[in-house]
Amino acid sequence: MTVIDLGERSHDTEPDPPPPPPPVGRQLRAALVALLTLLALGAAAPAPARAVRIPVPATSQPGSLVAAGLLILVGERVAGPDGPPQLIAVDVTDGRTRWRLPLPDAAPVSVLERLGDDVVVTVESDEGPTTLLIDPTAGRVRWRRAGTATPTGDGGLLLSAAGPEAVHGVDPGSGAVRWSVASGADTVQYRYDARTVDAFVLVAVTGRIQVYDASTGERRAAFTIPPPRPGGYESTQVVGDLLLVVGEPDRVAAYGLDDGALRWEAPLDPTAPITNDCGDAICLGQPSRARVIDPATGRVRWTADGWAPLTLVGDRLLAGGPEGARQQYALLDPATGRVLAELGRWQPVGELRGKRLLVTRLLPRNRQLLAELELATGEVRVRHVLPGWSGSCDYADRVLHCLTEGGQIRAWRLPG
Repeated sequence: MTVIDLGERSHDTEPDPPPPPPPVGRQLRAALVALLTLLALGAAAPAPARAVRIPVPATSQPGSLVAAGLLILVGERVAGPDGPPQLIAVDVTDGRTRWRLPLPDAAPVSVLERLGDDVVVTVESDEGPTTLLIDPTAGRVRWRRAGTATPTGDGGLLLSAAGPEAVHGVDPGSGAVRWSVASGADTVQYRYDARTVDAFVLVAVTGRIQVYDASTGERRAAFTIPPPRPGGYESTQVVGDLLLVVGEPDRVAAYGLDDGALRWEAPLDPTAPITNDCGDAICLGQPSRARVIDPATGRVRWTADGWAPLTLVGDRLLAGGPEGARQQYALLDPATGRVLAELGRWQPVGELRGKRLLVTRLLPRNRQLLAELELATGEVRVRHVLPGWSGSCDYADRVLHCLTEGGQIRAWRLPG
């Protein structure tokens, strides 16, 4: 097992006591040699590129993404605290605000994603969700429709309306509805293939299940599972080719999406009914323990005490430990649960960059280190020291944008 902890000696700890000084003459000659060497090195090599802070307006409803060389922010009420939010486009090269676009209703934004060269936004309200497609270069609304947006893997777009649930396939260019599915279902679940949606599942309280192709709207399967207790199912979730159903607080049942057959049942800790996808397995997790099961049989592959799997990163399983002042993280072998590397105080941020993961580490005096973690070797390469401490971050198009603990957005342009 690799333990990664670079320490902060070069930044914040006191150096070892210096050796006794040499005689004055030798000390002066050494200083001159060192000075000449530094001058020569400075002339021969350019200074290393540094992260450049991007001025970002304060926002009252944090949310951000990068598109078309702009940092798109959600926030800043136009007409006071009860007025509608707006989108703010900040140029990542100079920090200037290029445009502002008021959004409808004084309600939160539930979706903010890129869709090709455009940006899709869903705003919630008492009347139901509204989705807008926006040209980020001009801040112009191309079209708007009722419903919550879900991009699909082929560049298309799904809009789900408020219940009884209906799903529409929409042409992203024009907003025209290509097809519609209305079934009286109570929830919509989406199946992800390589992190994109390729199917959706309508779940009714009667136990009626229907599976549809996300690109064409064609029905792939329809079946019925045992109806839930009064009040509905505890939860449902699509993982791979299975529909996981928690009908009672302490059991999860897995049904095949192709035929509705019961594949297996397994006990579930009622204090932490969490299910998530772990690559080719299913994780039933809780804060400090994980149970990883085979999706085909429901049998336990392995358990891990002290680490709860969070997500698959490359060919490693990112796991979190018990939360303290700062949560600890580790990389596990997805097949066995063996700890491959403990990240210590390094925390993952942003997205996977090839086979490297961006990580940060808190430093004294309200600063943080930004580094890249090599997944294959566990090696950490420090890239920048950034002022301030930020929590969740995203990285796109060489822009790192983070949500601070105070609820504001900070952003930096990083060298390539």
